[in-house]
Amino acid sequence: MKIRALALALTLAAGGARADGAWLSEVRDERGRVVGVVPRQNTTIAMLRETVSLVPYLQGADVLLYCNVRYTFTNRGPAAPLLVGFPEMRGRLVHQRCTYPCDPDRVTPHTVIETFAADVAGRALPVQTQPGTEDYARWFVFTVPFANGETSLRNLYVAHPGSTSVRSNTSASLDYRAEYILHTGSQWAGAIGQGDVFLWDGGLENLRHFEALRPTRDDDVQAPLHITVQPTQGRPLFRWDYGNGRQFDTVPPRLENASVVQQSSSAPDAGVAHLGAMALDGDPTTAWIDQGAQGGVGEWLQIPTHRRGRLRGLVVRPGETSAGVARVRRMRLVCFDLEGNDHRPTELESQPVELTDRPGEQRIVFPRPIGACHAVRLTIEQLYGPAGSHGSLADVAFIE
Repeated sequence: MKIRALALALTLAAGGARADGAWLSEVRDERGRVVGVVPRQNTTIAMLRETVSLVPYLQGADVLLYCNVRYTFTNRGPAAPLLVGFPEMRGRLVHQRCTYPCDPDRVTPHTVIETFAADVAGRALPVQTQPGTEDYARWFVFTVPFANGETSLRNLYVAHPGSTSVRSNTSASLDYRAEYILHTGSQWAGAIGQGDVFLWDGGLENLRHFEALRPTRDDDVQAPLHITVQPTQGRPLFRWDYGNGRQFDTVPPRLENASVVQQSSSAPDAGVAHLGAMALDGDPTTAWIDQGAQGGVGEWLQIPTHRRGRLRGLVVRPGETSAGVARVRRMRLVCFDLEGNDHRPTELESQPVELTDRPGEQRIVFPRPIGACHAVRLTIEQLYGPAGSHGSLADVAFIE
């Protein structure tokens, strides 16, 4: 079974009424009621570049995918606001965790995209949802003030990854994958100039680089996540087929390896929370900010490494400071393996990490390399701000 989920390339949202100078093609029923929107072709605005970063992370017992998508457009026409849309694919099958016995009448299927935000040059754009048609469950729509010339747009969102259930007579497992749908980007004028789709897999791995692409469905990107849920003792994961509300499988959750980012806490935001995954997306303007009850000291960020090799150091970019948020002064890096049926972390080595109170990248080389391990955990030990401040990390990368 499969959840067709995830990310889709940006396109124009369309419909039958003008809104901020852009035409929207509304789909109406026989009574004249608006039941959805459909895309339309644009002839003056081209996408020069698209950069996609996908970072899987753990929230509670759920595997989610944080997505950071950055676009650069060029407008050959006059400056104008235009209503733009980001579509969400329909997902027929969904997962739902609950305590046995589960009552299907009291369980609501989750959406594919949990949270969504859009901004231009750091300025948040109001986002609304419109019902979709055919393959699209709904559209996230927002008005972009396109200048004459170049405009930079960013979408941040959290989605449920695609998954496949593997069953036998004695066991069952759940394999996850990332999908990024490029073909909806064909609605912009001409070809996409260039683009990259990255996936965090112990480092930002480039799944796809393209140039002068007029995307079709054959260009959509899929990649397995190195995450498997296996049966073990613990809280069950019940899978439901919402076509008939029937429980058809029981898969207690266990991560087969440390392929997801984890954090002790993350500060909320009006759009997408300041997730630990934001320290790994390659975007220096996003950051993990903790939400510890007593401040940032003791809060931690756990990063998978897949035993890629010996670690010689880190490249760290502290996050921006603000009210109640300070730069990290000292962290403790712990390198560990996961062992046993419940994959308990076993510490192998640790290393102090000292940072200076300044913005920009800081390169820390360890006195001696740390051996290969499944994951590292960075625990905040001291901040430059007053007691009770929260810590912030914009970027973390390994030196191997």
